[in-house]
Amino acid sequence: MTEQTSALPPAEPAAETSLAAPQMVDMLLGLALALLALDHMREFFSGANYWPGDLDKTTPPLFFTHWVTHMAAPVFVFLIGTAACLWLSRGMSRNKLSGYLLTRGFALILLEITVISFGWSWEIPGPVFLLIFWAVGISMVTMAGLIYLPIWAVAGIGLILLTGHNTLDYIKAENLGDISTLWRLLHAGGKAHLGPLNLYIVYPVIPWVGIMAAGYALGPLLQREKTERRRLLAWLGLGLVLAFLALRLLNGYGDKHPWGAEDDAMLTVMSFLNTTGYPPSLQYLLMTLGLAILLMPWLERLGGPVARFLATFGRAPFFFFVLQLYLAHISVVAVALAFGGAWVDMLGPFWDYKKATGFGFALPWVYLAWLAELGLLYAACRWYAGAKARGHPRWLVWL
Repeated sequence: MTEQTSALPPAEPAAETSLAAPQMVDMLLGLALALLALDHMREFFSGANYWPGDLDKTTPPLFFTHWVTHMAAPVFVFLIGTAACLWLSRGMSRNKLSGYLLTRGFALILLEITVISFGWSWEIPGPVFLLIFWAVGISMVTMAGLIYLPIWAVAGIGLILLTGHNTLDYIKAENLGDISTLWRLLHAGGKAHLGPLNLYIVYPVIPWVGIMAAGYALGPLLQREKTERRRLLAWLGLGLVLAFLALRLLNGYGDKHPWGAEDDAMLTVMSFLNTTGYPPSLQYLLMTLGLAILLMPWLERLGGPVARFLATFGRAPFFFFVLQLYLAHISVVAVALAFGGAWVDMLGPFWDYKKATGFGFALPWVYLAWLAELGLLYAACRWYAGAKARGHPRWLVWL
C-alpha cells in the first residue's frame, strides 16, 4: 500500500514523493482514533456512571483509562492541520487545497449536527452536540483562508490562540445577554439555544482553530532529513511536556482547576494530571500534544503488523469515527436488551438509561468490548480503503 494521509485527498500525481513523514502521521492519527474509541466504549459500557475525573468518586484504573484518551481529540485536530501542510509540500495548489478544506469543513459540520448528533442521542428531533466533527470542520473552514499566509504567520496565530485563550476565561457567557450563545460557540462552551436548536457546545472554536494551525506549522519540520526530524521532534515534545510540568507545579496560568496535595500519593498524582479538557486549557494541550509529539520519532521506527494496523485507521479517520460511534451505540443497546432491558427505555441518550437502571460493566469488560470493536473497525477500514481506491461508491468521497 502506498503512503498517503487519507485525511486529505491525493496530491497531484506529478508531485508524489517518498516522504516517510506521512506514514508516521497516519500511525499517530490511527492511535488517536483507537483511543477515542476506547473513551466512547467507556462512556457506553462502563458501570461507573460518574465523570472519571471526579476525584471524590473515581478509581485509579478508571481515571487513567480516561486520562490516556485525552490525547485523542487534540491529536486528531492537530494532525489534520499537519496533513494539509504536507499536501502542499507534495504539489497540491493552495487554491485546490483551500477549496477542499472549505467544502470538507462544511460537510463535517453538517454531519455533526445530523448523523453524529443522532448517533449519540437517538432522538428526532434531538439535541445538537458540537463535538469533534464540529471542531475539525470549523477549523478546516478557517484554515481554508489561513493557508494563504506565510507559515510563520499561521504558526503565530496558532501560538497566540493556544497560549492566550485562557486569558478569556473571566468573561462569562451568562453575563453577555444576546451574544451569550456566540461566546459559548467561540470560547466558553456549555448549553445554548439557537432558534429551535438545543446546543451542547463541548468543543468551542478558538482553541481548536489554534490546535489545527499549530499542526499545520509542524509540517515543515516533518520534511527535514530523518535524523534531524527525529531529534527536533524529541526536543519539541520534551519542551512542551516540561512547560506543562512547570505551569502545573506553579498552579499558575493555563488551567482554571488547580491541583492539590491529597492524603493518598496516587490521588495527588491524579489531581496533578486532572487538567481541563472542555474547553482544552493550555496545560491540557501542553500535556497531550507534548506526549504525542514525543511518540512521533518512535512511531516512525515502528513497523510490522502494529504499524499497518494503526495506519489503516489513520487513513480513514472520518469513516472510522462515524462507524465507531454507531457500532458502539448499537452494540451496547444489544447487550442491554440481552440483559433484560426494555427497548423503549433506550430511545434517548444511553447515559440516561445507565443512570436510571445502573446498567454497566467493570473495566475489564469495557476493554474486551473495545478490542472486539477495533477488530471489526480494522476490517471495515480495509474495505473502505479498497472501495475508495476504486472510486465506488461515490459517497465515500465525503468520509
